Amino acid sequence: MKTVFLKYHIEILVFLAVGLFFLTRNPDSPYDKMIGSDGKGYYAYLPAIFIHHSFDYAFVEDYEHKYHQSGDNFFDFRIAVDGKTVNKYFPGVAILWLPFFILAHLFCLLSSFAPDGYSLPYQISIGLAAIFYLWLGLKILRLILQRFQITEEIIFITVCVLFFGTNLYYYTIEEPSFTHVYSFALINIFVLALFKNLEKFRSKWLFILAISLALIVIIRPINGLIILIIPFVAGSVKESRKYITEIFRNRKKLVFPILAGLLIMFIVPGLWKIQSGRWLLYTYGSEGFDFLKPHFFEVLFSFQNGWFVYTPIAFVSFFGIIPLFKHNRFNASWLMIFLSLVIYLISCWSVWWYGEAFGFRPLIEFYFVPAILLAILLEKLQKQKSLFWGFLMIVILLIGFNLFKSWQFKKGILPAKHLKSETYFGNFFSTIPKARVYLENDQVVQKSFFTDLENDPNWLNYTSASDENAFSGRLSSKLDSANIYSVGFRKKLDEVCTSTDCEIMVSAMVFSANKTTKAQLVIDFLDVENQSFSYQCLYLNDFLPQKKWTKIEFLVKDPEGYHPGTQIAIYFWNPAKDEVLFVDDLGISNLESGRRHE
Repeated sequence: MKTVFLKYHIEILVFLAVGLFFLTRNPDSPYDKMIGSDGKGYYAYLPAIFIHHSFDYAFVEDYEHKYHQSGDNFFDFRIAVDGKTVNKYFPGVAILWLPFFILAHLFCLLSSFAPDGYSLPYQISIGLAAIFYLWLGLKILRLILQRFQITEEIIFITVCVLFFGTNLYYYTIEEPSFTHVYSFALINIFVLALFKNLEKFRSKWLFILAISLALIVIIRPINGLIILIIPFVAGSVKESRKYITEIFRNRKKLVFPILAGLLIMFIVPGLWKIQSGRWLLYTYGSEGFDFLKPHFFEVLFSFQNGWFVYTPIAFVSFFGIIPLFKHNRFNASWLMIFLSLVIYLISCWSVWWYGEAFGFRPLIEFYFVPAILLAILLEKLQKQKSLFWGFLMIVILLIGFNLFKSWQFKKGILPAKHLKSETYFGNFFSTIPKARVYLENDQVVQKSFFTDLENDPNWLNYTSASDENAFSGRLSSKLDSANIYSVGFRKKLDEVCTSTDCEIMVSAMVFSANKTTKAQLVIDFLDVENQSFSYQCLYLNDFLPQKKWTKIEFLVKDPEGYHPGTQIAIYFWNPAKDEVLFVDDLGISNLESGRRHE
């Protein structure tokens, strides 16, 4: 039984991943689609080619409104080049998705689902595609680890730790349309093919090397750095030179692999030519590399997606460099040189934190490195049982840490846009999201208004003041079936904002007597005829634990093009007559950039 389990443990893990996918995801919801964010651009090539037969991407607005219920401000991958529409992103993942897309499309044609490229079967197919490439990547990783004489028991532990203890889990289950799990599989294939080809030089392995490298490059060009792993796989500089010499000595064997690789890589300029009329394009606008300004330390230790901060198991794995160094100094040294160079170059990207990400996602594709180091470390510790089990307990805690942080990130408890020390520690053990506003470094309060309800501030509805429950002092504003509105703030916008470009922050202490609530914080902009033209609200249910005073903050920008006489109204509203809510210490602040006033 143990032998069978160890033989098929990757399949068991993948079966579990499929279960997690269907249990935790709801691809039929407009807020839980598999194809999202950057993935919309990677995927768009498929419906453009096989369904719409056009690269004008005119279908984007249709699927955004139909499936994502988006307004006009959706995530858009389209850019304009010489008056033509071009997809910003590289097409490599679309090639890997093609079989899954075809199966989903056939299923839709034979069923009642819309064969439009974005209905439920297509969404599920992308989720399952990520799990398939996870399986492929882990299967290949197992073969790589066997090259280091790692036992099956340690391989099993390493594979489980790699999946559940790192953001590989998040970018397989939660964000399957990002590139990382696919690049992870391809890079592992490339590394294994190197091992095989170094053992016995064969055309088959040259083909696999060329094709996998070409796909790696047209998914994320910087991942082409994987060719620098050759000395590590060879084991020495001498063996590396010998291998490269062998490649160029067999020129006839090189012809077809090189042609195959070039043909795959030609897909990118070919698509650019079709879309824009140009063979060469740079589609990332102002984003780019600045090799003189790396963010090496931030990539590793920053609270804004730092690798070791959000994936501490990666840091722990590096203790494996010690036994590796004792066994093979060259391999240990080259592995650190390789990874350091990868991190350096990735850290030179202008958006070095790589957006609203969970952990430092560009390193997922290179997770064979921490896997090797962790496996070697576990293999070494296994000889000392007490140390081994003590270390294993630490690893289990770090797995729990990763899964908890992944869940926090998914639920918005760990706010994606404001990942810094304040949010990291402020939400460390939180199980519900906090309605907090995290100010930018240059934002300052220009004007503020406040009431603790102890005296009438000459605001609206002071009759809601009650001495039944208060956060500070004696009084608070009570909302119940007899009074569904809190004390309210209403002034001309010119009296609140000191410029025509300000942000307004509302803060208050709120107490809900009920387990759930329909209460809202309302910020309403009214024209000179007292007609609402920009209504914004924050639903409080997700942020309010029962019978506990909780701080609520909400930030809005002043509406564009407002006219003199525009008013702003701020209040809490609870339309449910069977609920009781208390509001205290209500404050309104005008925030502006301090740079304007220097």
